[in-house]
Amino acid sequence: MRAHGRLSAPFLFVKPTPSKAKEFASVMAFKEVCDYAILISETERRPAVYGCLLKEYSDKGLKERLWGEVCEAVVCF
Repeated sequence: MRAHGRLSAPFLFVKPTPSKAKEFASVMAFKEVCDYAILISETERRPAVYGCLLKEYSDKGLKERLWGEVCEAVVCF
């Protein structure tokens, strides 16, 4: 339904499904323990996790180790 070119109220208040609610909760929990500036800088320091043209990008073991390092640097308990 549209009212004057805008979506009407039923589209604004959609009840989340249990899976969406769970996903939202995990995102909120991540936001509580994550500093996004650190996440970006730590990821940029490890081009093998995002540089698909690099040879190292296809090394799954290396990427797993590098993402572990990023997680350790980003998540503060």
